Amino acid sequence: MIYYSIYVQKRIFDLESGVHAMDVRPGDILQMKKAHPCGSKTFLVLRSGMDFKIRCTGCGHEVMVPRLKCEKNIKKIIREDTQHEL
Repeated sequence: MIYYSIYVQKRIFDLESGVHAMDVRPGDILQMKKAHPCGSKTFLVLRSGMDFKIRCTGCGHEVMVPRLKCEKNIKKIIREDTQHEL
């Protein structure tokens, strides 16, 4: 089995499964569409892979979220060097 990937508009496209994945890295801050119960909409990415480990920047609560569920709810990725609108 050969794995192919192509970068398309800051998203990774896997030719074998036909799945789009965002370019989210540890250290990024994610602005979500919905707020955490504490009221904050921003989360720090601690780990990325099939699941994301994210920390709420308001209350510090850490959560493991499946990649697809998290990507669906991302409004903006904030990096120190650049900001990406989605």
